[in-house]
Amino acid sequence: MTIAFSSQLIQINLTPMQMPEGYPGSTNNQRDWQASKANDGPEPHRLRVTPGECSQLLLQIKNNQHDRSLNLKARVVGDFPREWLGDRYRAEMATFELSADSSAIEQISFNLTEPALANLFENRSAISEKSVFQIDYPAQILIYLDEGENSPLVGSVEFLVHLRPRSLYLDFVPAIYREVDFIGRFLKVFEQSFEPAVDILQTLWAYLDPNTAPSQMLPFLAYWVGWPGQVPWDELKQRQLIRRALEIYRWRGTQRGLQLYLHLYTGLPDSQIHIEESFNRTFELGQSQLGPSTILGNGRPYHFCVRLTPPRDKLNSLDENLIRTIIEQEKPAFCTYDLRFDATA
Repeated sequence: MTIAFSSQLIQINLTPMQMPEGYPGSTNNQRDWQASKANDGPEPHRLRVTPGECSQLLLQIKNNQHDRSLNLKARVVGDFPREWLGDRYRAEMATFELSADSSAIEQISFNLTEPALANLFENRSAISEKSVFQIDYPAQILIYLDEGENSPLVGSVEFLVHLRPRSLYLDFVPAIYREVDFIGRFLKVFEQSFEPAVDILQTLWAYLDPNTAPSQMLPFLAYWVGWPGQVPWDELKQRQLIRRALEIYRWRGTQRGLQLYLHLYTGLPDSQIHIEESFNRTFELGQSQLGPSTILGNGRPYHFCVRLTPPRDKLNSLDENLIRTIIEQEKPAFCTYDLRFDATA
């Protein structure tokens, strides 16, 4: 709806781009308001502002003078907090120039997208004991003629700012209920209680994927796959290990499984993780032959060596005790091993 104001110097048209869906006043005056709508009577100019959204007023100013340009200043005043206004009108004055017989359109924004304003209704400090949370604010746009120190008022237009939450549940009720503003605010209470559960059900897969699950879900996912939670992994490694836990279990007790586990923990490529087994022949009777590879006694069957060759700058970030814990967990119980660190340049 457009509201017009005309004076000798300028003509003002005000158009709210967002309006309340239902009657924002008391129900006692709702019948008169509906009658004025039916008779095409003048409606009050109202702007709906919603936490988390940006609302706009279109202010059109026309210069009625045929032979002179006008330097004008505009100011928005009202009981609402100044931080609701956009940057241009948050200051005291916004200036612009109108040439003769020309017009200009100004966009006055109410921006409530900042985190503190987006959660305005959920903020516990928004209302205190024995106080009333104001949701309707009278406001006014004042237009001044910029003539240096003398700036006479040449026009003004009033409007109302209605702070309202947006309720999706209004789409599920008969249209007659939308005529009452209170219904939308009342349904918003239930929407805030139920919608988080609905959102979780729609994205349940993300809660069950270790890569996307919240940090609070990781202990549950670790328990789900039997992954030990007492080891102090950082969160990123914990997500990777839980995701590939079944693969690690499948290859437990093998060289491949140990190499995979060490790769996931250390982040080293396979070329820097060496698992070497000893195949020297020990003393045997029968067909034994003496040679360079023959060992007489003191053999070490089922023995292997784990040799890590990380870059020198990454050597200090490796926890030797944790690596030994991994090897003890993944190797066959009857095997022995040696652990070596050979840093490379």
